[in-house]
Amino acid sequence: EIRSRLKDIDGDRGQTMGGAIDTFSIADNTLMKMYRGDSSAVEKAKSLYNEVLDICAGQMDTANRYNAIILTANVYRRFGEIEEAIKGSIRDAIEYFNKGLAVCRDAEKEYRNNIQLMHVMSGLLDKIGAIYFKIDDLTEATRYLTDALEIDMKAARIAKDPASKHNLAKSHMRIADINKETS
Repeated sequence: EIRSRLKDIDGDRGQTMGGAIDTFSIADNTLMKMYRGDSSAVEKAKSLYNEVLDICAGQMDTANRYNAIILTANVYRRFGEIEEAIKGSIRDAIEYFNKGLAVCRDAEKEYRNNIQLMHVMSGLLDKIGAIYFKIDDLTEATRYLTDALEIDMKAARIAKDPASKHNLAKSHMRIADINKETS
């Protein structure tokens, strides 16, 4: 309903970066219904997230490239989170998180030392590491969580903002959990 009203007001808004952000937000709100027992919410949300991916793909060669990259990585994160929430395939969840990570790693060359990009990468690495920790693959967990820690240390040095400090503390806690398990 919100999207149809936006299209009436702003023409073909659905194919713009603003449309992608609006659709992402609607998908997030739809996904929240899953937690209230709406069994059709997951499929509706996935459909909306796929719309966002399509819009972002069309924005990669425009002035909106950076936003399209960040949003694409976040959509893959949502797909992975959906797999986790519905107790789907662990392998699929990791694959989605890795797709988002690949988008970020490609963008890292272009947007070096960008704090928002670093936060998204760290979050994806943390998600993968946490899954491996949960399934007792401490070698893989250590690999991903150490990568997240390195990014968080760099971000905290550059930005000195609360979000970077929070991520750094979280990464230290994750590594401490692994050290506790291995000692």
